[in-house]
Amino acid sequence: RGQFLRRRGVETWPDGTVAERYTFLHALYQEVIYERIPVSQRVQWHRRIGEREEQAYGERAREVAAELAVHFERGREYRRAVQYHCVAGQQALQRSASQEAIAHLTTGLALLTELSVTPERDQHELLLQMSLGAALMPIKGYGAPEVEAAYRRAWELCHQLGNPHQLFPMLYGLLLFYSMRGDLKIALELDRQFQSLAQHHQDPIPLVNAHYASGLLSFLQGKFSSAQTFWERCLSLYDPHQAPTHMLLYGYDPGVIADMLFAFMDGLRGYPEQAVRKAQAALTRARTLSHFHTQALTHFWAAHLYQVRREGQVVQAYGEVVISLTQEQGSANGLAYGLIMQGWALVEQGQVEEGIIRIHEGLTGARAGGVKGGTPCFLALLAEAYGKGRQAKKGLQMLAEALAVANENGEYYYEAELYRLKGVLTLEARDWKRETSPLSLQASSLKPQISQVVAQEAEGYFLKAIEIARHQQAKMWELRATMSLARLWQQQGKTAEAHQMLSAIYHWFTEGFDTKDLQEAKALLEVLRDCGVDSGRDC
Repeated sequence: RGQFLRRRGVETWPDGTVAERYTFLHALYQEVIYERIPVSQRVQWHRRIGEREEQAYGERAREVAAELAVHFERGREYRRAVQYHCVAGQQALQRSASQEAIAHLTTGLALLTELSVTPERDQHELLLQMSLGAALMPIKGYGAPEVEAAYRRAWELCHQLGNPHQLFPMLYGLLLFYSMRGDLKIALELDRQFQSLAQHHQDPIPLVNAHYASGLLSFLQGKFSSAQTFWERCLSLYDPHQAPTHMLLYGYDPGVIADMLFAFMDGLRGYPEQAVRKAQAALTRARTLSHFHTQALTHFWAAHLYQVRREGQVVQAYGEVVISLTQEQGSANGLAYGLIMQGWALVEQGQVEEGIIRIHEGLTGARAGGVKGGTPCFLALLAEAYGKGRQAKKGLQMLAEALAVANENGEYYYEAELYRLKGVLTLEARDWKRETSPLSLQASSLKPQISQVVAQEAEGYFLKAIEIARHQQAKMWELRATMSLARLWQQQGKTAEAHQMLSAIYHWFTEGFDTKDLQEAKALLEVLRDCGVDSGRDC
């Protein structure tokens, strides 16, 4: 009569079975009837339904893994329930449904207590723990203790089962965990083991990820040339058709992320137009994958690239994409990164107080997820924001903390900017009588009221920043530090020296003359040149 059920068409199973489908009009009807069935009969029916459906789907049973997991769990067929919860969790991971994956995988682990200890049971736990680590990382945070626990247990099981090939995802997961937690020494040792094992087996998928990981660690240490070499090897072996396997075992697509990091490095190395082209290509590829973690990371690094270019509106747009993606997935870690980028963008556009609040929120979220990787950079962005808010002393406190973290963790990729900002804020915190802040690149209106000691201190920081940038071949940061030094020398009357030094780095560039740094360097050069010609001019 259609009072409780309605037809939902016909379904054909892979074995040729044709059956009419029905659905309850209201969930309450289903619950009441279900609860009236005796427990023993429910168990029997769930098991029979699971067995019949498994038989009907045959080799395609993975397609209905989530449904089979429920039937076998409620049918108390725990071995098969564990198996299908694991498959369903891995499928959810590939769809970027991390919360769903975590639910299946934790249920599977809980059901393992119903099985006797055998190698087969340990193999199931290994797959569950490995997949759980990959699912937890973007949600709980790269440095969350739950991530370490999952990968550590998987590591132990790998050794017990004597299957070294399955060590790759565990080594990678632990490597990423320790690198993001700021323990680069441990991460580097795991990286050495990962590289050695990958080279021994010569499997392209582990090799791609080994080269990517080595490049990432080199980059964090400020070894940009080494990072470039590793990422070139990564991309030479990378096959886009293997992207689903990479995303399942390692959490994201290393080829897309390596391309984006290459773009970021091109920006630092002084090729801003080339960097933008590569970044846009990487973003396009990331969107075609429809993989949350890959997309979130790609958009974060795109935001960071445009932050180096000082394009506030673009940074805000990409930061908001990161926030949207991570809120949708419940990723506190990714949300923290998005908030930091959004906060910097707000400061750049004049909303200083709101921007500082956002950066603080992001830093708090990152720390809650156990993340220290990137902290020196993020603290530098906060210091810069404080400087623009006329709070130079707070900015210097942030830089002191940033340098302490960098030295503790061995993370030096943002070191040149740390010293440059320290020089700028040292001047800002002293006795300048100013019409604009020294953080403003239009500094020709500054009137110096500063002691020789303070000037020498700031000059030392600028020279240190230039030295580091040159060693890293980071031309954009070298230009920026040189401009800061040139403005100081300008105020001291050393216009010829300032012009000569700034001219040398400015004329190295062959592209990107529409970027803010190069435009302001050109303007400053013109002022310094005019001051040199007309010594009576107020410079």
